[in-house]
Amino acid sequence: MWKCFPEPVEPLTAQAYGSHLKRRGNGKRKATKISMITKGASSQWVRCKTALRDTYLDMEDKTDTSAGMRLGQGGHDIKTCGWNMSGYDDDKAETFVLYMIHNNIDVGFLTDIRRTVDECEHVKRKLKNCFPEDTHISYAAVEDPGSTNGKVGGQLVIIRGAWRTAVTNVTVDPSGLGGVMVVYLKTKHQTLAIANTYWPVKTHTERENSNSLHNKYKRWMRSVNMHGEPIEFLRRHTEERLDKQKLKGHPMILMGDFNAHWDGFGASYSDLADWSNDCCLKNEIGYMALEHAINLDTFIRGGTPSQIDHILTSDDDELVLRGFGCGTGAVWHLYNDHVPIWAEYNIARGGAASDGRPA
Repeated sequence: MWKCFPEPVEPLTAQAYGSHLKRRGNGKRKATKISMITKGASSQWVRCKTALRDTYLDMEDKTDTSAGMRLGQGGHDIKTCGWNMSGYDDDKAETFVLYMIHNNIDVGFLTDIRRTVDECEHVKRKLKNCFPEDTHISYAAVEDPGSTNGKVGGQLVIIRGAWRTAVTNVTVDPSGLGGVMVVYLKTKHQTLAIANTYWPVKTHTERENSNSLHNKYKRWMRSVNMHGEPIEFLRRHTEERLDKQKLKGHPMILMGDFNAHWDGFGASYSDLADWSNDCCLKNEIGYMALEHAINLDTFIRGGTPSQIDHILTSDDDELVLRGFGCGTGAVWHLYNDHVPIWAEYNIARGGAASDGRPA
């Protein structure tokens, strides 16, 4: 549907839930938003401008600030980002689509979509209609979503521009819960793997029969006679993919919601840094953020924001970091959960095998 829109002649940013309000019967005003995804085909550009003007503040991320920075001069070969959306809905999906377009994201992962195969197919068709160009969309559906309030897990990836035609394979872990998804992209001289993962929150108070993601993994593991903890399975599956890349001499990016702080305190898992070091995964973003006082609070729910979403790389010689940051727009505070984290890289031996950049 974006193909029908003329070029805008005014900035497409404004106050989040601003002056476009409707009066209810009691005289109070109620914030409303017109959805690009759910509405019909008429007056598309008017609706789009209304959504942009009245819903989004600073949709374009700010860099060289306390929430992001760029390194060196020149451009980049690939820009990737991830967002834990805590359950798919059209409003959140529309936000992410606009975010990818405004910030020229090549590869965007949506984590914890909580959708079955049939639902994912429906979502896929909707999302494809929201971009001005063709896109590649793959998903890891949830095979055991449970009740409406028990749906958890799953993810999908949106790939744009030159990278859309560079996809050679997409794999998911066998749990049916979408814990690890890996996209393989053909570059000029090798294959880049980008993996996205979701480590389940582990608490000591949840009931054994609850529909938490952690318990669903435990039940699935018992069903296939697999012993150990869910985190052990997810790490082992990730390590196997990483090892295959290493044997070929090809790079890998690992990103996602790890439910872990890099310093080891205050989250579900305290050994992310140790595990990453054992896997020869580097957190260059973390070190650069610390050195330059960049604040990457990707989890904003509650009174103490923190970073539990990370982007790691297997080889910083092959993948040269050119920029990083997290979502800065006020729109993310409407959802009061996670904000996207992003990174830009130059690929030492060349970018996408096909020429061109996103439209």
